[in-house]
Amino acid sequence: MSPRPFASLALAFLAFLVAAATPAFAQEPPPVLKHQAQLMADATTKKDYALLVRYTYPKLVAQMGGRDKMMALMKQAMAELEGKQGFTFKSATVGTPSRIYRAGTELHALLSLDMNLESAGGTLKLYSYLLGVSGDGGKNWTFVSGSQLTPEGIRDLFPAFNKDLKVPPQPQPEFVPAPKKRQ
Repeated sequence: MSPRPFASLALAFLAFLVAAATPAFAQEPPPVLKHQAQLMADATTKKDYALLVRYTYPKLVAQMGGRDKMMALMKQAMAELEGKQGFTFKSATVGTPSRIYRAGTELHALLSLDMNLESAGGTLKLYSYLLGVSGDGGKNWTFVSGSQLTPEGIRDLFPAFNKDLKVPPQPQPEFVPAPKKRQ
């Protein structure tokens, strides 16, 4: 046998190794990723708890006690935010993901999330992120809030988490006081 077939085989094997070791796709993240993340963000401002749960990573929903329990917890948290603290969600905007990472059988991507909550005293600007997770090659995405991506949370939710995906620290909120009324 000539060395040529071995060279072709070696080249094919090398190409496989490089592809397998590459942490991200070379292509742009699919538009559906940002679209579905924005649907989830909009569900927050609209208090559409069923849609929020639909776009929440299923393992997190299970950890929260299931769909109904999670919806009840969200309603309770929103009522406290509005009632006791006097804030209402006004807007939530999702940024564009920059890369998609392979993590075992899943795809992961980070998206920025900026939310504005208003009160009589002013606007609370929250800067966060969502981790998008797809188990079907990027056709459908579910999400986990950045606040849940502590080292322990990542270990619990994502045993095959790609270490090349760096989770940034949770940014500090900013409060912008309402303009003072002239008397």
